[in-house]
Amino acid sequence: MARLLALSLPDQRRYLQKQLPGLKALGLQYAARGDAPRLQADLIDAIFRHTLVDDQPIVRTATLFQERLEGRGQLFERGQRLVAALTEALKTATRIEILLAKLVSPPVQATRMDIDAQLQWLFRARFVTQIEAPWLMSYARYLKAIDYRLDKLPGNLARENENLAKVARFQTRLTGLSVEQRRLAGEFEWLLQEYRVSLFAQPVGTRVPISEKRLEKAWTELESALR
Repeated sequence: MARLLALSLPDQRRYLQKQLPGLKALGLQYAARGDAPRLQADLIDAIFRHTLVDDQPIVRTATLFQERLEGRGQLFERGQRLVAALTEALKTATRIEILLAKLVSPPVQATRMDIDAQLQWLFRARFVTQIEAPWLMSYARYLKAIDYRLDKLPGNLARENENLAKVARFQTRLTGLSVEQRRLAGEFEWLLQEYRVSLFAQPVGTRVPISEKRLEKAWTELESALR
């Protein structure tokens, strides 16, 4: 549906491609990680989806389709916010990777590998096309939480390892799912990201209330859905 709406608004799409502040710079910033032009195109698609499709009733008639097009006035503003959020996230990710390269002592290798894996998951190929707006807009906060975690790491290894073990309990369960099951575990994946924030960087704050008990409940519900 997002594609059909975008095809019906070619002028708005071209305007976003040419005039959206920071879009070209974001592509350059991302180039070391992957396909920058693909990211930029995916981002434009995501702006249409977030603005005109997500969290709205399914369009089943031509009248509803035309009504949905009336939301085009929000595209530019939504695009600005998304580009700003991802720009901040990528900037922080680059700083984090520099810090990770300095973690060479054996006691912190588990932390380094955990954060490496988290970054790879967050910035996986075509990530912009796979993620709903609220979680994508949380990227800067997730990266801020990782930055905070690394800042507090010296002298905090005992607590760090305790929290690593707590996260690993749930991460291992996800790893055991099939590819198809993993696709259905999207909401749980994001709750686990929020759980990470609550454990490693509580002052940063979470988007939703989260605890080990809540995560266990979410896992039980996911297991039921997968049966």
